[in-house]
Amino acid sequence: RLKNEAIHNVRMFALADSGNYADMLAAADVGLVTLARGAEGIGVPSKFYSILAAGRPTVAVVARNSEVALVLKESDSGIQVDTGDAKSLASALERLAASPADRDRMGANARKVLVERYTLSQSGELFYRTLMSASGNPVATAN
Repeated sequence: RLKNEAIHNVRMFALADSGNYADMLAAADVGLVTLARGAEGIGVPSKFYSILAAGRPTVAVVARNSEVALVLKESDSGIQVDTGDAKSLASALERLAASPADRDRMGANARKVLVERYTLSQSGELFYRTLMSASGNPVATAN
């Protein structure tokens, strides 16, 4: 498709092995996350958390009520774009390309929200508490 449409500012690479994944994300200026319309209540793309961990802003083509969109808005760590809105996607990418200060601020916020809310131990604790509560054995919270 890139050749057919004479698109010259996009490069395609072979699938990276998992050992290079973190380095690949860290080498990018911006991360892109997409989620099919209607999937917002089902899950969150795992690469979203990897992009946060890399300290990079996210441009997310997702529904406004999705978990990804809510995190981006609350933490100022990226830009949400409605699915199918190519003009807004181009605008978001152009904005971030033109503003290293915005990329740096959003990237720092991305890393901060990951460390504050989404570490493996925090996620494991929340999962444990949810399962215990669902089984009728809620875990007491520390004061």
